Amino acid sequence: MLHGAGGAGVFSRHPYPLPARLRHRAAAAWGDWRRCRRQHGLDYLFLGANGIDAQHGLTVPDYADAETKRVLIRQSRHVIVAADHAKLGGDFFEIVARLPEIEAVVTDSGAEPSLVQELKEGGTEVILV
Repeated sequence: MLHGAGGAGVFSRHPYPLPARLRHRAAAAWGDWRRCRRQHGLDYLFLGANGIDAQHGLTVPDYADAETKRVLIRQSRHVIVAADHAKLGGDFFEIVARLPEIEAVVTDSGAEPSLVQELKEGGTEVILV
């Protein structure tokens, strides 16, 4: 399950249809499908991030987005966050997940080594690409 439409073709020939509204600017789904997903388990969940830091974990500015992601995280065995280096150290109003809930963060090689180390110390694997 992808929380966003951008990567669907990369991971599956038959992506799961999202019964939700699509935010075109963010290419993310949110809304009514939260109820649907509470009834299903997910193996791997790939999420985007507005900000991620050692103190608050994964954060976003929007309540509906945060609540949707919280539901998906609770239903998932593995949670992977994709965030470019500019998102590391960022902190927004809505806390989505603390670092121990996030198995891995995939980011680019422009990430500050000190921020990468803080995430690792928080129990999250960091994969630089």
